[in-house]
Amino acid sequence: MNELITQTKSPKNPLPSQPPEPAPAAKPILCWVGLDWADQKHCLVVRTEPTGPAQTHHLEQKPEKLDEFFLGLHGRHPQGRIAVAIEQSRGPVLYALMKYDFLVLYPVNPRTLADYRRAFKLSGAKDDPLDADLLCELIARHADRLRPLVLEDESTRKLRLLTEARRGFVEERTGLSNRLGATLKCYYPLGYELVGEDLASPMAQEFLRRWPNLARLQAAKAATLRAFFYAHNSRSEDKINARLAAIGAARPLTEDPALVEPLQLQMQRLVAHLRTVQQTINQYDEQIGLVFATHSQAWLFAPLPGAGPVLAPRLAAVFGTIQANFPEALGLLCFTGVAPVRRQSGNQEGVHFRYARPIFVHQSIVEFAKCSIAKCPWARLLYEQALRDGKSKWMAIRELAFKWLRILWRCWQSRQPYDETKYLRSLQRDGVQLYRSLYEALPPLPTTTVNKS
Repeated sequence: MNELITQTKSPKNPLPSQPPEPAPAAKPILCWVGLDWADQKHCLVVRTEPTGPAQTHHLEQKPEKLDEFFLGLHGRHPQGRIAVAIEQSRGPVLYALMKYDFLVLYPVNPRTLADYRRAFKLSGAKDDPLDADLLCELIARHADRLRPLVLEDESTRKLRLLTEARRGFVEERTGLSNRLGATLKCYYPLGYELVGEDLASPMAQEFLRRWPNLARLQAAKAATLRAFFYAHNSRSEDKINARLAAIGAARPLTEDPALVEPLQLQMQRLVAHLRTVQQTINQYDEQIGLVFATHSQAWLFAPLPGAGPVLAPRLAAVFGTIQANFPEALGLLCFTGVAPVRRQSGNQEGVHFRYARPIFVHQSIVEFAKCSIAKCPWARLLYEQALRDGKSKWMAIRELAFKWLRILWRCWQSRQPYDETKYLRSLQRDGVQLYRSLYEALPPLPTTTVNKS
């Protein structure tokens, strides 16, 4: 692993020739705000001393009201900054506050606030002023245990929103495809048999649009059907002949118009919806590609084995550009949910899956590890060894993701591209037997001759 750190500079992303100038000292925190947000009205509790009296305010959910309040608060404390704790990691209130450079925002996990409230309210009592007061107390007394929000560069923030939104549309496409398949099975099973491998494909959608039921399909000429399959790059004569034979021999599942007509309309609407969702995904792919091309870390993630145009931008969005966010690999492993959780009490000890994690971030890392198995020889060997050790498929993939994250973290921190040959050389130096077949196949290192004259 140390082999990945070299003294040479990457031509695509050179290391600085001299250390940057130290940043000016940050202004002190002079005011603490706990903000309990809602759709219509927000409750805010303000303290000017960590243990001092609190003032409660209520604001409507309007940008001008938030501007008036926080600009007025800054006017009363112009020599320092204002810490704001909010039970939100994204959303309209947080987006409205991100524009102020005098605010230090602390997104608080809802579970953190719930456990903090439960420590003092065993009855389970809860209301907005109480939550705002607890948020203010939490940030005033325990800010050293919380992580402030650090804004990434514009391209990273764009990638995070674009890639996560795209994933949502992909899941919507999957759900629509499943509903469409279930509908076809209820009145048109032959249609599902012929194009059901990928109902979101252009061929499947056009097929169902032109022949929405068995009667229409059997009325079509064989030459028309053959030309259709040819036009959609399905040109295997054996497959086309089998399809034509199945169409000629098919019998309707039902001819009851009370079933066929409503189900056919449902099928047509699902196909139209699928087409719209697929167009949306294509637009997102285009926009993500444009943004990723300008990202400062694209040189690192684009060439990774198995990443491709979908997962490489997602990896760049996970890592970002601010190395201080993850000064150690362990922090990144825990944040992504790849590292397991250890529980120990007395003589009892156990390790289990890390359930508290950002789902999309975790999916991005695990899916990349899964895709790398077919493209990276050492990843395939590690995965196969984990299966032989009795681990489940997804446990083996998470083990591989754990290793990939440590490698990528080192490349990211040292600003060096991933080099598989260097990594295999480091495994050879450490004597790792699992990968012996790989590093023995490497070309021998060039020998250097020393001129003693």
